Amino acid sequence: MSTWFRRAAAVLIACVASTAPARAVDASDLLPVDQAFALSAQAPARDRIELTWNIADGYYLYRQRIHVQADGFEADSLQLPGGTRHHDEFCRCGT
Repeated sequence: MSTWFRRAAAVLIACVASTAPARAVDASDLLPVDQAFALSAQAPARDRIELTWNIADGYYLYRQRIHVQADGFEADSLQLPGGTRHHDEFCRCGT
């Protein structure tokens, strides 16, 4: 085999290896949910409750996965701010 071919094959293998998908994360490496998505609530007015999530670096809270249920009173639908778009190659949850 020629030297040129060996070098070309080595470069090709290095390129393919560098684009391999990330390995699965071990569950023990993840923060507990209440630490990754620390929730606080306050009532600035009698007819308003504000929920705030402090989200840990490297974690994402998906809009379509947020659900809030009011028990004991009637509430309007949840109003969310615009947020920041992020493409997550591991999530199959839409845009």
